[in-house]
Amino acid sequence: MKKIDVYDFDGTIYDGDSTVDFFKYSLKRNKKILPFCFKIIGNGILMGLHVIDLTEFKDRFLRFVRYIPDIDDYLDDFWKRNEKKICQYFLDNMKKKRDTYIISASPEFIIKPFADKFKNVVLIGTDADKKSGKINGRNCKGEEKIKRLNKVIKDYEIENFYSDSTKADLPLFKVTNNGFVVKHGVLSEFREK
Repeated sequence: MKKIDVYDFDGTIYDGDSTVDFFKYSLKRNKKILPFCFKIIGNGILMGLHVIDLTEFKDRFLRFVRYIPDIDDYLDDFWKRNEKKICQYFLDNMKKKRDTYIISASPEFIIKPFADKFKNVVLIGTDADKKSGKINGRNCKGEEKIKRLNKVIKDYEIENFYSDSTKADLPLFKVTNNGFVVKHGVLSEFREK
């Protein structure tokens, strides 16, 4: 059985929400996205009223990428500016070269330029098209994270799991040997209440 380390991304490795930060970065760089903000507010209201679910909201939110002429250029520059938000404990852990899986609700295309820097990291995130924003399948959150991990690797044991959310990531906390709750780069041991 293969022993692996698993990390959430936003709030865990990245001190913040990479999708929201990438949207803000794109908005500052490209004012054509500004009118799209009204659609986001409207879709937020629809989600609050339970007319649409989180996956549908995110699918609609990510459509802002359609206004970006060169998404790869935006992503490269975004990570140059925001790599400082990566928590030091993660960079220290990467020196150990353990088999590592990052599983995130954020779109894979946003995290990929960062994750590709590490040869021992496998990225699993919400599958969204970087040119249209269209989500393929479900938002990678909660139980979906375990389903997606099981599709990528068989016969594994999660030695260490790191997340900022004991609620959303409870399914993964329950199947790990050692759980760590992360708050702004500071780790504490997970204890189920």
